[in-house]
Formats: sequence, C-alpha cells, structure tokens
Amino acid sequence: DIILDVLRQLKRNTVAFERAVEYTGPGLKYMSCDARFACANMATEFGGIAGVFEGDEITAAYIAKRKSPEYKKNSLYFRADANAEYAESHIIDLSEVDSLVALHPSPDNVVHVDEVKMELDGCFIGACTTAEEDLILAGLVLEAGLKKGLVPATHGNRRVTPGSVPILAKLRRLGLVDVYQRAGFVVGAPGCSYCLGIAADVAGDGEVWLSSQNRNFKNRMGPGSIANLASAATVAASSFAMSVTNPRELMDLIDRERYNKMLDVWMDKAEDITVSEPNPELEETRGETIASRNTDGASAASSDEPAGQPVDTSSFITGKVQRFEDNVDTDAIIPAQFMPGVSDEDLGTHAFQYYRPEFRDKVAQGFDIIVGGIGFGSGSSREEAPRAIKGAN
Repeated sequence: DIILDVLRQLKRNTVAFERAVEYTGPGLKYMSCDARFACANMATEFGGIAGVFEGDEITAAYIAKRKSPEYKKNSLYFRADANAEYAESHIIDLSEVDSLVALHPSPDNVVHVDEVKMELDGCFIGACTTAEEDLILAGLVLEAGLKKGLVPATHGNRRVTPGSVPILAKLRRLGLVDVYQRAGFVVGAPGCSYCLGIAADVAGDGEVWLSSQNRNFKNRMGPGSIANLASAATVAASSFAMSVTNPRELMDLIDRERYNKMLDVWMDKAEDITVSEPNPELEETRGETIASRNTDGASAASSDEPAGQPVDTSSFITGKVQRFEDNVDTDAIIPAQFMPGVSDEDLGTHAFQYYRPEFRDKVAQGFDIIVGGIGFGSGSSREEAPRAIKGAN
C-alpha cells in the first residue's frame, strides 16, 4: 500500500525514471525490512533503476537473525551526507496511506479500495513483492474471516505462492497453510507463478484478477488477462466473496501481539550501528554529458556550418521507422513467458508479440528503426528486451 500510494502521487516513469530512488526519513522506524523489500522492489514499476533504503537499527536487527555468520559480521552501513544533493525530493505521509488498488493496466492507476466495485475471477497472493510478513498477515485475515463465519464463494480461482521454501515452511509451522487451504486457496510451489503467467499458472483471456504481485501490465498474468494490484491483506479479504473488499474490518479482528510474535519480532532494535564513510575510486569524467549531447537532429548538426556549406551526413541514420507511444515497458517488448529464450533470435520471434503483433513483419519489410516515446524500455528484464529487438532483425 505504501508503494502504491507513492505511485498514485508521483506516477511511473516521471521523477524516478532512469534514477536511483532512496527512501529515508522518520517514517522508516515504522517499516520492517519486509515492507522495505516491497517498496524497493517496485522501484522498477516506479521507473527507477534501483530502490535503496537507508540502513538503520531495524536493518541490523534483521541481519542479526540471519543464520550465516558471514552475513551477520560483514555488514557495512552507509548514509547520505547531510548536504547531499538530489535530483528531486518528495515526502510521503505514511499516516495517510490506506488500502489501495492499482487498476489494470498500470501500477500507477491507483484508487482507494472502497472506490472499486469489481467482481473477480481469481485471487493471487505471492511473487517476489509479497514478503513473509504479507503472507502471514493475509493468512490471519483469512483466519479472522473464517472465524467470523465467512464462507469462500464456490466460484473463482485462489492461489498463494510463497517466495521461498523457508517461508513456506514457516507458514506451515504457524498453521497458516491450513488456514489458506480452508479458505479455498491452492498452495503453490515457491516461484513466480501467476505474476509471470507461465506454465500451468496462467490467467485466462478476459479473466479479472486481484493480485499482490508487482505489475499489472497488459497480458502480464496471461494473454488477454486483466490484472489489478493490491496488498496481500486486501486480496485475502476479497477472496471470500470474490469481489474487491476493504480488509480493515477483518484486520481489526487480528490479535496484534500474536501477529508480531509470528513475525519473530522483526522490528526489534539491535545494537547501534556504525556508519561507514565510503572512499570510492572515481574514474575520470567523460567530457560528454547528457546535457551536452546533440539531440536536435540535422538542424543542430548544421548549426555550426557556414551558410551555404554542405552538411556532413556521414553520422546520419536513414531507414524506415516504427514509432512507439510513451511508456512502452519491457513487458510489452518481450512478454515474460517467453524469457529467457535460447538465443537472441528465439527472443526476437516474440518481440512485441501482444503489444504490436505486426512488428516482426514490419522488420522483414525493411522497417529497421525504432523511435520510442518517453519511458521506452522501462521496467525489469532490461537485458532480454534489447536482445529481443536485436533478434527480430
């Protein structure tokens, strides 16, 4: 819900586009490492190339619970200087964050859950954005609903897929796997599952899903599928009637002390941390900068030429153009179910398969230049996307 609120306010591929996003401030003390994982993970949907949270005592407490001594002893903590300069800074008031839904087909198409009147064909809880604490909370929401007498509707698909084997084992120890199953959920093997729409976990054409995954682009959960995003708790509450439902009533029934105990007290404070001062070895700065690059085409190229003199066109590119709109993301370039591919050529046979099916035929006809709009190539899978374009030639 926090990262959905960030996307609601700032939108994707705007302030974060092609930048690293740093989260800091007094609100961090209310966010567990699992909450931070989700927000940092979805820096990609925000448009950024990385998401970073300032390390603190909560981070140290999390690391102290790791089993490997290497991870416990070799941690270094860094913080920005007090006078550090940022491209932009924005404040998110966590006290105003509530249950939200990102409507298909964009993670920033965000509204309050109470504004959504939507019947569902499927509910999915899982994938990398749904951390351990989310799975535990969703299980307790389901448990509260069952105790209240709610009966899962007989129609629709329900799937929960923990992100790792240890998390699945913990849910089983806590008795929450049984709760999920009694609430009508099929418990899947750890992995990406419906978030990628691969193997047997594919949403059907025209099916409407509510999911706690990180992105809801067109065809993300399967060809023709309609994905909407929400927290695991909201998905759990919505799964009873298979319609979008505010989880607040069921969340208020949860014993918070029991919940915190199940989390293994991730919010405990560890010893004070020591902040290190990095001493990087910087390479010599290139003379060319983005601001100084010539982006004005032929007119700019000829601006320094004396009047009447021929223009040097040796660096010009000529060809037939396929023009694309703004925010054509990597999911549009190469749908996730076709990755990683056995070769560039293999990926190329699926380039823009759902977004622009005629793309490959156009390439065969000699259209060998792509002109992209703002945000072209945003998203993850940034290696496979250019490989697919290369392989389509």
